[in-house]
Formats: sequence, structure tokens, C-alpha cells
Amino acid sequence: MHQSTCTVANCDRPIQNKTHGYCDPHYKRYWRHGDVQADVPIPPKRAAPKPVEDFEDGTRMCQTCDERKSLADFHIDRSSPLGRKTSCRSCRTKVESARHYQDRERITQRMREYRAQNLEAARARGAASYRRNKDKNIAAAIAGAHVRRARMREQPYEPGITVPALRKRDGDTCHYCSQGMVFGRYRAGERPALMATLEHVRPISRGGSHTWDNCVLACWRCNSSRGNHAWNSE
Repeated sequence: MHQSTCTVANCDRPIQNKTHGYCDPHYKRYWRHGDVQADVPIPPKRAAPKPVEDFEDGTRMCQTCDERKSLADFHIDRSSPLGRKTSCRSCRTKVESARHYQDRERITQRMREYRAQNLEAARARGAASYRRNKDKNIAAAIAGAHVRRARMREQPYEPGITVPALRKRDGDTCHYCSQGMVFGRYRAGERPALMATLEHVRPISRGGSHTWDNCVLACWRCNSSRGNHAWNSE
């Protein structure tokens, strides 16, 4: 007969991890400490989640910070009636980060071993993730290149400066010619004149910084024609 409750003695909780046959608290104890009998307390059972009809406005209460937030602020959880975790992304990130750094070496080693044993599947997941977030990844890579340039010249730099972020701040028009720009990915020989690019008002090569007050959006035509010679220090 199929076991429906936790295989740990005197535990009547339902099985959550079928591979090991543990309930959720015992599996977390096994994952964090390597032993389901570790001398650490099992967290108490959580109260049943509120019915779905209580969240018709598209929000729910975070059980950690007690703030009502949009459902988009909660990670996906298919086992929940709402399909979302009970703690918001921010709270879960803090908890998981703290857990990771407390046991960093063991978790890192376990991840390396898993990847080595499932290399093809890990590569497939990585490739799929890159395709899903391709625009974001490319924007982050371009921003990283600018940060490296500023760091190499010992100039100030700030994180998070990307074309999408500048577009949200400044709109769709070129900083210099005020024409509407086009946004997208193009090959090197196919870039349209009005393609949006990240421009440093004072070039990094001439002592400029990679900071918000020195970065604007400019079309490819204006950016390429200015080079690093058009900036006037006066």
C-alpha cells in the first residue's frame, strides 16, 4: 500500500517529498542539516490559507511582513489555492539568502554535485531561462560592460543603468535630436539610425562616470556621430 504519511517515526504529517518520503518540515530539516533527527525544533503547522474569494482584488497578505501586496509580488506555488507562496518575494529572498550564507559551502557543493550528475538537463534549463529573459540578459550584459569600463578608468559607477531603465525615466525620444527612437535587437550591419542606445554625456574615456546623472538615451546616429570628441567641458 502506498505510504501517505511521513516515514519518520511518530509523524503523521502528509508526505510532501515523495523521493525521500518526508513531510515538508522533516524534508527541510534533512535539506538544511543533513539529518531528519537533527536537534532543531520543527516549525508549527501553519494556519489554513484564506479562501480564494477573499483575494478577488488581486492581492494577498504576506504571512511574514503582514503587508497586503499584489499577487505578482509572490512566487508561484501550484499547491496553493491562489497559485502563489504565502510570503512575498522580498521576505522569501531575505530568508533564503540568510539560509544560504549560513551553510554556503555545503549548499554550493551539493549544487555542484547535482549539476555534474545532471549536466544536460542543467544546460537545457539554463538555455531555456536565457531565451525567456533574453532582452533583460542583453541589457544587463551591456550595462556590465559600461561598469567595467568605468572601473578600469577608476571612474564612479552605479548599478542598474540599462536602456529599459533609462527609457522608463526619460521616455522614447533622443536626448540630442528629440526624435522618437526604436527599441529592439539588431545585427551590427542592420542597426537603424534611430535605434536607442545608452549614451554618456561626458564620455568615460574623457573622465565621465557611469552614473544616472551622466547617462541618457540617444539614437544610434547621434551617438556614433558624437564619438568621444563632441563633449565640451565648458
